[in-house]
Amino acid sequence: MKKAYLSKDRIIIIVSIITVLLVAACNKTDKIPNQDQYKKGEEGLVFDFIKGAPPEKVYEDSKFSIGLNLRNKGGYDISHGIVVLGLEKDYMEASPTKQTFDLKGKSLYSPAGDFALLQFEANTKLIEAMSERHKSTVIATSCYRYAAETVQNVCIDADVLQTRPGKKVCEVQDITLTDQGGPLAITKIEQRTIPKGDNKIQVEFTIMITNKGKGSPVDAYAIDKACGASGPTLEDRYWNLVRLKMFKLSGVWFYNGISDESSVVCRPEPVRLENNEGKIVCTTNEFSPDSSYVTQLMLQLEYGYVESKSVVVEIMRKA
Repeated sequence: MKKAYLSKDRIIIIVSIITVLLVAACNKTDKIPNQDQYKKGEEGLVFDFIKGAPPEKVYEDSKFSIGLNLRNKGGYDISHGIVVLGLEKDYMEASPTKQTFDLKGKSLYSPAGDFALLQFEANTKLIEAMSERHKSTVIATSCYRYAAETVQNVCIDADVLQTRPGKKVCEVQDITLTDQGGPLAITKIEQRTIPKGDNKIQVEFTIMITNKGKGSPVDAYAIDKACGASGPTLEDRYWNLVRLKMFKLSGVWFYNGISDESSVVCRPEPVRLENNEGKIVCTTNEFSPDSSYVTQLMLQLEYGYVESKSVVVEIMRKA
């Protein structure tokens, strides 16, 4: 029997094919999604009642369940979120009426965001002797702390009065944005350069904020009161309040309400939204850049968010 063999030409061809495949495999770079791509959209926590829980109709003096679907469709994690029930106490009761939850936001490992189910056990009370039925409203209110953040390239114009020869490397422009993966968004950054003499300037940033969700902003540090077990106990001054958690521009910083006042001042902080809109103005101290340049502006807002959903249950008299 003759032994099978490969000719020299065939060996060269096979080796060439293998080499090409190996080079192609080595040069192939899978795109790893950036976490920023998940910080888009206008939704944060999305929740609703589970169908049939509560039921549309239930007899008096009977037990029933109240269930809620929760999903974090935003780009930020929720820690110690709260859901509290509001019941017509003369006709219904539940224990407990308050539960907490943690949900991760959208990410590479959870593109749709984390999901959870909450269940409350409740029971109806006796209705009036002269009534055959009574319609009662069940309200579920969610309270959670959330954020909005953006990083943008901005131009620092060292020659706003056009006194230096040569072409500038950049031009100052306002920045228009849409959303950052939550119900509150930084929608516009207006920039103004203020000449101060002796080649010094100040830079002023006006940060425009919009509530694009269906709920209401609240001070991030007051969500426990906004979702108290016995109902909201929050004073008006805490509603529609948004905090600037971070402002960072080169060596200029503002963090958690504290700043190096020799660098930047941000006012008002916190800001109160009116008709779902508000603005914060951050102004740097005087400084003398040698030339115009591009740098990064980093912004982060912190806020609480409150939203309610309701459903009507018909309580019927027992035969």
